[in-house]
Amino acid sequence: MDAEEYGTTTSNLEINAVGLRNILTATEAQGVPTDLLAPLLRLFDDQLRTGHAGSSLSRAVKSLRSDADRL
Repeated sequence: MDAEEYGTTTSNLEINAVGLRNILTATEAQGVPTDLLAPLLRLFDDQLRTGHAGSSLSRAVKSLRSDADRL
């Protein structure tokens, strides 16, 4: 993260967002609260909107440090 190297060849943010969205859909269908996971999906979606779909999860974690890092 400190080197700002966010590339990955396996589990990128786009793949993680799809999986998390499916988990949230199933969770809601079972009537289970999504309070813990919904903010994570919003974080992933923010990263997708700013062009980081191919980045690793560490890119999303780094974006939590400050508003400037979200871009």
